[in-house]
Amino acid sequence: MSSSLTSSSSSTPPPSTPPSSQDAQDAQYTTPPPPPSLDLQRLRNPRAPNATRDQRLQAQTLHAAGLKYQEIAVQTGLTLYQIHYALRHPATLTKRISRKSKLSDDELQSIINWIYATRANRRTT
Repeated sequence: MSSSLTSSSSSTPPPSTPPSSQDAQDAQYTTPPPPPSLDLQRLRNPRAPNATRDQRLQAQTLHAAGLKYQEIAVQTGLTLYQIHYALRHPATLTKRISRKSKLSDDELQSIINWIYATRANRRTT
């Protein structure tokens, strides 16, 4: 029995060079390149235009269908952060709150009336 083990092990040639420990460490830290269809710089663009309500709704629908963030980004053209925002917030827009006016409506109307009162006042502005 031991003779069959030795004969089978002697028939296979030994490896030419054992892999060095440095090669194994390098292989551990290398990451595969992203697929060519993904432009990660575009997907992380901080200056991307605002997403529309329909785009956010589309992102929510695609995510519900099981697509990943990067797949949704490729299909919709949104950035990864826009997709993250769309999935964490409702799809409908809320009215933006504007800054409160320093002038009351009466004060604003009196200024408008003063401007239109005479030709000299209109030239003041």
